[in-house]
Amino acid sequence: MTDWIPEQSTWVRSTDFPSNYFPGVVLLAVVGGSSLIAAIAMVKRSEGWPLASIVAGTIMVFWIVGEIASIRGFHILQLIYFMTGALAVTWTPSRSDSPDLLRRRDEVSDAT
Repeated sequence: MTDWIPEQSTWVRSTDFPSNYFPGVVLLAVVGGSSLIAAIAMVKRSEGWPLASIVAGTIMVFWIVGEIASIRGFHILQLIYFMTGALAVTWTPSRSDSPDLLRRRDEVSDAT
């Protein structure tokens, strides 16, 4: 989008996109934005951070699958990003396993 990486017409040749601009905007806003929101929520220990993490990981996985299908090509970084998204989904603790929630539950039970 900022011409840091020279645009390669082969990247979009077999897609419905005339340039890399629109996919770049979606990648930045949706994939990057969801990951940023999840990271901030986790650092702040917001109540919904596990859901935000799972949603961001799922978006990453779907983006990579769609990218591979769209460009009909493969690069090792796509495997790394796919695994990163899948691990974010599988390693995010469920609400009942979250350490903060377990600590709060124990504090409530100790108080009674």
